[in-house]
Amino acid sequence: MLQVGIHKTSQAAEAAAAKLKAKGFPAYVLNVATGGTGLAGNYYRVRIGAFASREEALQYGESVLKPAGVKDYWADKKSNEARAQDAQVPSP
Repeated sequence: MLQVGIHKTSQAAEAAAAKLKAKGFPAYVLNVATGGTGLAGNYYRVRIGAFASREEALQYGESVLKPAGVKDYWADKKSNEARAQDAQVPSP
């Protein structure tokens, strides 16, 4: 998946995801407990898609997100989804 943002509040994350969804992107929010990472509390990650590989995710970023004006994104490990609460991942 591609992570396009991280927010301290669910409201900010949901607003960011709504803007992406309005543009047709399969954005979703993950509530992630940050225990053991050096960060305190929960953070809300804004992500796009479920991809077969890191390369596929980055290609989507270059060919679809960048031309649409989404410049900040990075491919994250699928294993990081396991720490998320209530993850429902839409496909791109």
